[in-house]
Amino acid sequence: MEGLQTTSETRADTGQYVAGEISLTELEARVRRRYGIG
Repeated sequence: MEGLQTTSETRADTGQYVAGEISLTELEARVRRRYGIG
């Protein structure tokens, strides 16, 4: 997902993933919803 604009929401989601609070699948789903991908 290179080239997408980083927002505070995206950084927060990434932080939750790194902290083990959400799965990679959930992180991908959130990003896809946010940017209207797939």
